[in-house]
Amino acid sequence: MYIVKKSHNIDMDIFGKTKLKFNEIVDKNRRTFDSKCNIRVKLLMHNRQLDNAIRSDDGKSYTFYHKAPLRMHELLVDENNRLVEIVEVSNVLSDENELFEYKIANVIPYVNPTGIVSLSANLKATETGNIIIQSSGGDVSISNSTFNNSTQIVLSILQNVDLKSAWNAIKQDLYQLYDYERYADIVDAIDRHFKGEEIKKERFEKCLEKAKGIASVLGAFVGALLSELVKK
Repeated sequence: MYIVKKSHNIDMDIFGKTKLKFNEIVDKNRRTFDSKCNIRVKLLMHNRQLDNAIRSDDGKSYTFYHKAPLRMHELLVDENNRLVEIVEVSNVLSDENELFEYKIANVIPYVNPTGIVSLSANLKATETGNIIIQSSGGDVSISNSTFNNSTQIVLSILQNVDLKSAWNAIKQDLYQLYDYERYADIVDAIDRHFKGEEIKKERFEKCLEKAKGIASVLGAFVGALLSELVKK
């Protein structure tokens, strides 16, 4: 019995050391990859899993460590609030020195079918031609109009929309599509306002300054709504 037990312990000891060595190698490979990364992203379909990545200069692809759970048509938002859709995922590739393995995700700006874009898509600002709202991950543009920037366009659109309804749609986009934890204080202030609480003008002004970090159309809507609340 003693011999069997000792042999079992030796086997387990060897297994443990082998597993530890393997984990050290894997961790080293991961650290090597991470050292080459230039941005952090959140994979929105995976409970907002945070990952390091290498963003290409043209912004059309992100490179991930090979274990990242990447699938077609899933969304990611990077730390600069770029919201994109994965349209192609490469096979697992090896670094030229075989120091780590990786996958490349080709991406395009995400076209959002819901939220504030959906709410305002059929509305026209006063005295404008066609308002073209590409997406909450893209740009607002108009033709045949004296308006020359997205904030003016959005302010005009908001005149045709109940502000609370607009906020509910904006908040949906912030929650579903962006790194919303960064803007929790903005959400809290506006929510409290619409619940009837008195919010100091200075707090809205601070929120307005922070909202400048929200990219694209959605940022313009948040900024415009906050501007209206500051006025009131």
